[in-house]
Amino acid sequence: MRTRVRIAAAPRHRRSRSLHVDALSSLGRISATRDARSQTADPRSADPATPELRPPPTTAPGPEGPRLLAAGRVLVIGFVCLGLWLLLDSHSLQRSAESSPLGARRTAALTVLRPMVWVGNGTGLAYLGDLVKDALGRPTGGPVVKSTPPVPLASPRARHTAAAPPAAPQPAGAPSPAPPALPPLPQPTAASPLRVLAVGDSIGEDFGQSLVAKLGATGVVQPTLDGKIDTGLARPDYFDWPGELRTDVSRFQPDVVVAMIGANDNQSFLVGGRAVGFGSPDWIAAYTQRVATMMSEATAQGQRMLWVGMPIMPSGGVSQQMQLVNSVVAGQAAVHPGVSYLDSWHVFVDSSGKYSAYLPDASGGEQQIREPDGIHLARGGSDRLADLAITVMQSQFGVRLSS
Repeated sequence: MRTRVRIAAAPRHRRSRSLHVDALSSLGRISATRDARSQTADPRSADPATPELRPPPTTAPGPEGPRLLAAGRVLVIGFVCLGLWLLLDSHSLQRSAESSPLGARRTAALTVLRPMVWVGNGTGLAYLGDLVKDALGRPTGGPVVKSTPPVPLASPRARHTAAAPPAAPQPAGAPSPAPPALPPLPQPTAASPLRVLAVGDSIGEDFGQSLVAKLGATGVVQPTLDGKIDTGLARPDYFDWPGELRTDVSRFQPDVVVAMIGANDNQSFLVGGRAVGFGSPDWIAAYTQRVATMMSEATAQGQRMLWVGMPIMPSGGVSQQMQLVNSVVAGQAAVHPGVSYLDSWHVFVDSSGKYSAYLPDASGGEQQIREPDGIHLARGGSDRLADLAITVMQSQFGVRLSS
């Protein structure tokens, strides 16, 4: 009996299913590999909670660039304008430096300004600046003249100056005789007023404004004020006061000249190209000659002169310097006919003789007499000094200054 062995063939669809499964498995592995690579390249996909980082968006440039460009243009324009101003004003700047006290600062300023003046002269801008200042009434040659408007002058009155008798011989070593006394001035009237010229530096201008106002109010005085700030007798290379006074006397024909000059003279200056220190014997000799020249110019035609001394200053050192200036002026006034000296020191001190910016007025209240800088005169102080000056003029020159 035969035994049959039947071998069953594997169904075809099972083979095809296996291939299909293998293909799907391969695709799954490929997909998993791609996912793994994607996660490795971008770790954000591994954690869904991690926010997606995106590159910052490209924006249009802001206005900072144009603003910086505009600011640069403004700076350039500013520097150009500054340079033009320096060239236009180079002559004034040079004169201002020349007027400063001798020393390293003055030397440095002149060293810097010399090439600037050279360029200004070469381009003509410096001369153009001078023309503009002349047109505005501010000449480069010095500070602005502040004077009352000129008024028609009456015909000059005859000067009644008595001839001095011959001086008697003096023994050796005897003191110099006092200058001969001059006759009184003619009494002023509204029709023939007393012509008074007041000149001075910035402190003299403070005083002069009050003096001119009070004299003008009398109705018998024709006053004129010529005040120049930052000037004095120490620096004729900056401003020539004797020349200015000579011009004023010729123009206004004054009967009386009132001067208050000296606040800026506490400095060294040049004599024959050589520097002399303030207070030295050479300085005193040169300054004495300059004061004498001023007095001679003021009284050359028989005029009278009242020189008002400098007031006390808040600084003890500056006060001592002003006292030296005052001593030179007082000494020269004593030997010049027609010149009187008015000491203003006591007008501006308190009961203990010390500097004070406030003093009691007639009613007992406090009155400001000095400006906050401690140097210049407040209106209360200049009015006090003007009242005293008018009193001295009446007593010294024999005139009644009232309507």
